[in-house]
Formats: sequence, C-alpha cells, structure tokens
Amino acid sequence: GQLSNPWIDLYEERLNFHLRTYNEGTGFENRHPKPGERTSYGDREGEDKITYARIALLPNFDPGTRALILTGMGGPETEAAAEFLLDPSLLRQLPPQLREQLRTLPSHVEILLSATRVGRIVDRTQVVAWRASEEPSPPSVSH
Repeated sequence: GQLSNPWIDLYEERLNFHLRTYNEGTGFENRHPKPGERTSYGDREGEDKITYARIALLPNFDPGTRALILTGMGGPETEAAAEFLLDPSLLRQLPPQLREQLRTLPSHVEILLSATRVGRIVDRTQVVAWRASEEPSPPSVSH
C-alpha cells in the first residue's frame, strides 16, 4: 500500500481502482464504473467482513517494461491478491470475458478482488470488476 510503499503513488493516477481513505474507512474508488458496478468498494461489517484488493499490471516508466502492483486494504488482503495471482486453480475462476481479454495480454490490466476476512484470515477471493486495455505510453517523470 501507499503507506508502506510510497512508490505506488507514481502509478495511482493511471489506475481506475484507486485506493482511498474515506471518513468511514478505506476503500477502492471506481473512477469509471461500468454498468452494474459500484462507485466504491470498501469495508463492510457483518458476520464475515468483506474486504478488497487490487492487482494491476501496467506499462512502467522505463520503455518496454511493466509494473506489477498488488494492493490490499491491509496486509492479509495484499497476500490474498498474490495467492490469487499465483494459484492456477484460482485463475481458472476468472470471468470468461476477462480470460478472453487476457489471452493477448493487454498492456494495462486491473483486477479488483473481493474476499472474506475473519481476523487475519482472508479467503473466498473472487473477481468483482476489471479493466483490460491497450494504454498509451506512460507519462514522463520529471527529475
């Protein structure tokens, strides 16, 4: 997250699912909601707490390279995003439309995951929303 890794701020403006702190808590703002999507995804209390994480793969500032960003609303959520990314059985759970888009590995991919968190245990991870596109070259960084 931004607090433990401030370098993420360099990419945040290029992402659709933007990690934000609200009066009610932390959540992901959906900057350009598609039909059926919410404008924000944040902590919800209940018997099982629903929480969120983001996986983003996008062009890096060095031409020809990419940045992989895993951001959760907390440490366990970030770990759950990494497990989702690395576990072939979980990747098979991707929605068919997203799997089809990923066949060509577009330059910009964002996946927003929801999960159930009880204490420090996060499970039942699933895709809530995604973006996959060919993004123009990254903005230059002034020194």
